[in-house]
Amino acid sequence: MRYLVIVAPLLAAISAGCSSVPMQSSTSAERYQAIDYEKIQLVEDYAKRRAIDVHWVNYPTRTYISSASAKNSAN
Repeated sequence: MRYLVIVAPLLAAISAGCSSVPMQSSTSAERYQAIDYEKIQLVEDYAKRRAIDVHWVNYPTRTYISSASAKNSAN
């Protein structure tokens, strides 16, 4: 029982640390983030209908993936 009390928090800390590290994909895809203007507009329209003020701290972003093959076919 004592062993579980010592090991359980240690395992939780290690697994939380590993999950926060971004994983690199093995494919030749390039990822980039851009501000999600569609989501901003939806939230602000919703808030406007209910007379709520929205103050963005961090704008929502969307991750896009562009593959190397798509770049080569464009050239």
